[in-house]
Amino acid sequence: MICCGSLCFTINAEAKKYNIDNVYFFVSLETDGDAYVTEKWSVSYSGEYSRFYKDIHTKGLSKAEKFNNIEFINATINANNCVKTSNPDERNNYTFSTEDNMDNVRMSWYYNAKNETVEYTINYTLKKVIKTTDKQLAVFSYRFIGTEFEKEIDKISIMIVPPTSTSIELRNVTKSNDWESYKNGEALVLNNTKGSTGLVNVITMMNNRAFTGLEYVSSNDVSALQNRLNSILDEHGNSDDSIWVKFLKIISIIIIILIIIWVARFTSNGYNDYSSGFGCTSCSSCSSCSSCSGCGGGGAD
Repeated sequence: MICCGSLCFTINAEAKKYNIDNVYFFVSLETDGDAYVTEKWSVSYSGEYSRFYKDIHTKGLSKAEKFNNIEFINATINANNCVKTSNPDERNNYTFSTEDNMDNVRMSWYYNAKNETVEYTINYTLKKVIKTTDKQLAVFSYRFIGTEFEKEIDKISIMIVPPTSTSIELRNVTKSNDWESYKNGEALVLNNTKGSTGLVNVITMMNNRAFTGLEYVSSNDVSALQNRLNSILDEHGNSDDSIWVKFLKIISIIIIILIIIWVARFTSNGYNDYSSGFGCTSCSSCSSCSSCSGCGGGGAD
């Protein structure tokens, strides 16, 4: 236990923590405008955890990135097939759930992990997500990770495979300075090994001849999407200057701690008679603190 002034903090050497080692996204673009997606997450745990979850942002999407719905196919934990549960509160091993919230769909895997690395996968289809423009180009844009995903991911890999004999080009990826991209045959591959938090969105373009029945968006819609994504990054501090944002956050936290310590010392000497203390006492007005859906979050508990 460490005491500073009248405040005491207990440090637990056995504290729970987890690390997201890597995530791999595989996307197969289908000729009917659908996209088949596989997500593979590798998470290392210290302590006991029973759930890993990740959100797919669904509401308020622009025309160029909107999809009709999500069809979930299956999920696995450590290569073992999971059973979809209608009672997620039970958190039974090798089960998963999908929950349609106000602005996202939450995917959750359930497994009692303790001091180990766990592999989570899920397969789903984004219906009618590929669009066509007035310039005979097909557009695929997807928020692989949302802005509310605050846990750092050590490595992210994305492979996007277009239909046969279709050349795919990268139009934009958020925080582009952190990514390397290259072609593997006809597939587009992107890697980020610098550590990433927050929004990951990719915009790709290709000739639309291989597709049929695509929904139409204008070139202006695509440009507006790119500008909107840049604004989102700025709003959430996830732009290319995020190192400075993190530094400022650390300084802010230090200042707040010093203020709390000073106030605690001040009040302990009898200079006021406040009894309510500081902080959120009932949390009735901030019930979303621990489960804020925002623009797509995720984590483990």
